[in-house]
Amino acid sequence: MSVLQVSAEWFDNGLGAAAEVKLTTWHQQAEDQTIINAIQACSDAGIVSAIFSGQGLAAIANPPGPTNVLDMAQLKFVTANRHKVYLMVPAAVAACYQADGETVDPTYGQIANLIARFIANGISAGGAAIVGYLEGKRVLVSPSPFGYP
Repeated sequence: MSVLQVSAEWFDNGLGAAAEVKLTTWHQQAEDQTIINAIQACSDAGIVSAIFSGQGLAAIANPPGPTNVLDMAQLKFVTANRHKVYLMVPAAVAACYQADGETVDPTYGQIANLIARFIANGISAGGAAIVGYLEGKRVLVSPSPFGYP
């Protein structure tokens, strides 16, 4: 099984300040857009660009609303060898969370689809298959002093 690294740049509208850009990276088995499309369906952020193992992919953009790409939904998965793999959704839509606003709702249609897509095609950096979803939570990440938060 080949391991493809995917990197995507996400942007927001800056919320009255300069726009933020967040780089997310994950690994998958096949060079297709099912995972990135599923992330996009859960996010209010726009995609600047995406790269599959060094090969460019045409930008998939949506006009961002009042978003913050540093406010992310962190989904935790497990591989067959019990390693944890995390997938981040920048500027996740409010419907992705349960009533507490902090816990990801795995029954929400778009999140359920993302979970299914990542289990079907996502892998660890070492090539281990993803076998299950564990939990998800809201996280706020800090901007990086090097240009990418």
